[in-house]
Amino acid sequence: MEASRPVPPDSLDDALDQLYSVSPEAFTAARDALVKSLRTTDKEAAAAVKSLRKPPVTAWALNQVARSHPDDLAALVASDAALAQSQREGGGREALAGATAARRDVIRRLTELAVAALEAGGHPASPANRDRIAQTLTSLAADEKGRAALLGGRLTEDLTPASLWETS
Repeated sequence: MEASRPVPPDSLDDALDQLYSVSPEAFTAARDALVKSLRTTDKEAAAAVKSLRKPPVTAWALNQVARSHPDDLAALVASDAALAQSQREGGGREALAGATAARRDVIRRLTELAVAALEAGGHPASPANRDRIAQTLTSLAADEKGRAALLGGRLTEDLTPASLWETS
């Protein structure tokens, strides 16, 4: 997002998409430029945008995955639904084990994609960052707000699983 280009209020949604696609290092300057351009036309939107926090690099990497690999992210949502259905319907041990394994595979694949985004952006692909990414992906099954934010490519924070049993 160019810092000097004003954003018309009717394209705020597009501007927010651009904001969450910039590097973490450029986020604050891009957000402030968007706020400045909105102040002349929509003070309420400007205040809302000003309150947006810069995502940690792990959330930023997942936002990049949401933009570049939406089908893989959709596979996670589907695997979460399949696992929940298997649990509800009591499909038996094998069905539950299969759904759990499929979900782990999707989380592993998405984690690798996010780690690649971190590395491409010049950020460390440390074990801690890898764990934060995997925990966030694991959390999406029980966090509707977080899931919607990530599906929109606008995740603003790392998520924590609802219980210790939900780790990948």
